Order: sequence, then C-alpha cells, then structure tokens
Amino acid sequence: MHTTVITTTLLLAMATTAQASSFHRIPESDRAILHRVAHEYKLTPQERRLLFVIRIAENGGAGREMGVLTEQAQRFKGDHNKSLRLQAQWTAGTIKKRYNGNLKAFADRWCPPHLHELNRHWLKNVKSILSE
Repeated sequence: MHTTVITTTLLLAMATTAQASSFHRIPESDRAILHRVAHEYKLTPQERRLLFVIRIAENGGAGREMGVLTEQAQRFKGDHNKSLRLQAQWTAGTIKKRYNGNLKAFADRWCPPHLHELNRHWLKNVKSILSE
C-alpha cells in the first residue's frame, strides 16, 4: 500500500509537466470554472490536478461533465457553465473529503469497479492522463 501512495504521488507530481499537454483538452472557459471551484474549496495543488484530470477522464456531457451521476448534481444540465460548476463542486468536495494521496483508494470510492464495466478502466485512464 505504501508503494501505491508513493507511486500515486509521483504520478500526480508528473501532472505538473503534463498540464501543458493534457489540460489544454479542457476548453479555456471550463478551465476557468475549475480554477474558481478549486480555489473555493481550497484544493491543494495535488487535489487541483486531480480535479482537472477527472474532468478530462470523465468528459461527460450535459449534467455529467465530471461524472457525478446523482440527480442533484445534474439539475443545471441545460446551462453548461452552471452545470460544470455544480459538477466540479461535487467533485471538489469529494476530493477534499476522500482523497488522501492514494489514487487507487479514491478510484474505488469515486467509481467502484463492481458497479459498472467502464469503471474498471477509470484508474488506468487517470494514470495515463497524469503521465502524458
């Protein structure tokens, strides 16, 4: 488990250099929303990178931009900016409350592999984005 935490920390640290190559996939207006939410939730640099990577990995449509599927988090799906902000707030809150540096443990909580076939690929996808 200690190795997993160290590996995760290294991958997230690598995201700093990946920011230029990966994070450009997020439209500038969406990045601005994510930055504001990260500031609002006082996310650390590591938590902030995870917020951005989740946006890239989930790449959800209206009302599901960050992959938050609860009805309450989808109530603004007709307004992209409001919807992304709400989705990002739910995600930032979960990161703040549940992320302790162990990406595998967070992945098991964020998208339990046993609940949906696609969830089995989430951790691999996130690690891939972090290593770009």
